[in-house]
Amino acid sequence: MNQSTAQSRNQWNILVLDDDPTWRNFVRFTLECELKTIPLVASSGKEALHILAELPIDVVVSDLQMPIMNGFEFLKKARVQSPDTKFIIMSAAFEPLTPTPPALTAAGALAVVSKWKSTQNW
Repeated sequence: MNQSTAQSRNQWNILVLDDDPTWRNFVRFTLECELKTIPLVASSGKEALHILAELPIDVVVSDLQMPIMNGFEFLKKARVQSPDTKFIIMSAAFEPLTPTPPALTAAGALAVVSKWKSTQNW
């Protein structure tokens, strides 16, 4: 589905990828409430790549720090597989060993956000 098709339906096909079920459900619930859409969810990069292969996804909201396939590895593979999909990367910490936000945007992320700053007002 292209962007104009999604906008004409006033709904986006969104995929939430996070290995932590609490965060995965928090993001899913927030998107449901704010955008009135029901996002798909995945708990691993492998599962998310399978969904991307099967369904047209407009936006992926992905955790950065995950076991087996981290968000950076997922982003690089997913961009090849789904070049029209937009990617938002979120992380609880951007440690020196993880890719920096500029490296993530250079690899194709539309935005990079901190999980902690998004919940400071709660």
